Amino acid sequence: HALRDELYGVPEADWHDASEWRFDRIEQCLRKGESIWRDGFDPAALAPWRQGKALQAAKEPELAWMAFRQAVALAPGFSPALASMGRILYDEGAVQQALPYLQRAHAAFPKQQTAFEDESAYYLSLSLLYAGQADEARDVAQAELARLNENVADAQAQLQRVLLEINLAQGRLAEAEQNLQALQGTPWANYGSVHWLRGLWHWHMAQQAGEDATAHLA
Repeated sequence: HALRDELYGVPEADWHDASEWRFDRIEQCLRKGESIWRDGFDPAALAPWRQGKALQAAKEPELAWMAFRQAVALAPGFSPALASMGRILYDEGAVQQALPYLQRAHAAFPKQQTAFEDESAYYLSLSLLYAGQADEARDVAQAELARLNENVADAQAQLQRVLLEINLAQGRLAEAEQNLQALQGTPWANYGSVHWLRGLWHWHMAQQAGEDATAHLA
């Protein structure tokens, strides 16, 4: 997400197997001596970002966070590094502290690069929900779901999962059922959190049926 937008190639059709990056344009820029990087991006940020990802995978969140902070110091608008900082804080239960980093990451993400997942969108939606901002959480998740192309199936399922939780929190049972249907056949359908949310949907439906029956008898 550090390369200029004009170097990104939108697939011509779902079956098109060409790379998302236009290497002919990249080579042309390099021959002309032009930068391939987004404005304000310093490629020196890539080294600490890669270090942070390795430390994150090694279950060293504090060291990873410091590495990502170094990357952001070099490239303040580097969305993946900001998203990782927010993710670490979210995982530590510091939802309010995570929000500014996730919001910055989401704002900086190049929205026209539809074949790439915005890593911040899922955790930003959840953080907003848990911070009592369900409408804002819905807006983020729905916008990201609409932005992604059909080839990013796992990211789409991930967003259906967060929308399921948002809809249940807001009592939107019909929309929650649609989310459950969209998750069928995906790996997310077997995740423990989705099983729990499915059970919660059934409970709400039973409660609603009981209330309808009581109202009818009355």
